[in-house]
Amino acid sequence: MIDTTFTLEKKVAIVVGAANGIGRATALAFAAAGAAVTCADVEEAGARTTAAEIDRGGAEALPIHLDVTEGASCRAAVAATVERFGGLDVLLYGAADSDPSASRLTRLECRVRPLRDGNLGLLAVYDGFFSAGRLALGELSAAVIELATELRARYWFSTPDAIHLATAIEGGADVVLTGDATLRRCREVTVEVLES
Repeated sequence: MIDTTFTLEKKVAIVVGAANGIGRATALAFAAAGAAVTCADVEEAGARTTAAEIDRGGAEALPIHLDVTEGASCRAAVAATVERFGGLDVLLYGAADSDPSASRLTRLECRVRPLRDGNLGLLAVYDGFFSAGRLALGELSAAVIELATELRARYWFSTPDAIHLATAIEGGADVVLTGDATLRRCREVTVEVLES
């Protein structure tokens, strides 16, 4: 059951991995909290099933095929979501067939606004996501800090951006998903920008 103080009323979300498991549960929870939800998955039939359940519950859903290993597929999913719902507010990666990772700084940044706004329901969702055990949190090791320093000097990135990228690179990421087009300058890792 979702915390009644948690609301996504008038928000639009893409949930990657919505065909089953954590992704499906998250898509249903986001819809119950008021969001219009794009149910994205490489397993398109499962995405359609989740979307149909959301529709039956009275919320709006869009099932879509998404292969996160292909940049064009990611861009198409975002474009279809924006076209259908008029924007994008939330992106949640809930697919289980890969090893998603983030820097500990990401957890910090996700928690600031809910704490500032007193939105304990959203804070609980973020805390649950980061503690679920599926997301590898990259430590701020000496190697990460050294690489972040080099990236900051080379590309004039902010310190947080350099740390995010360095954590991904040191962790062996193939791709970094971001909303910040300036990070495309980084040549050490593939950067895919999700634009709304």
